[in-house]
Amino acid sequence: MLESALKYLMNKFNPRFEPVFPQHLDRSEDVSFHKKAYVCNHVFENVRPVLVVSRDRDNWCFLCGDHHPPSGPKYRTVGMGHVLARIPELSEVLDLEPNQSATRIAVGKPWFRAGLNK
Repeated sequence: MLESALKYLMNKFNPRFEPVFPQHLDRSEDVSFHKKAYVCNHVFENVRPVLVVSRDRDNWCFLCGDHHPPSGPKYRTVGMGHVLARIPELSEVLDLEPNQSATRIAVGKPWFRAGLNK
């Protein structure tokens, strides 16, 4: 089911279903197209914009900013490049260090960075 949803999204935004990666980003270890990232269902279904980006030691999360439980069925695992291909302005926060987050109040507004609460 997840694979068919990803194909739907890729076909919606890239009808030839070719891998798309923003040209100004390199494919470093930290930002590879297939690096695992978590998105909330709202972002996955393209219902709400990404307003929170977090990076712990190993994982990236792209979230809508609503309250979600810390784990479980409210999230999907996707390749990071799929998110960046759909929402290129997220490249503005790809310089987050481990254990940092960035939030914004709306699309097009500035990002505010902070350390993650442990």
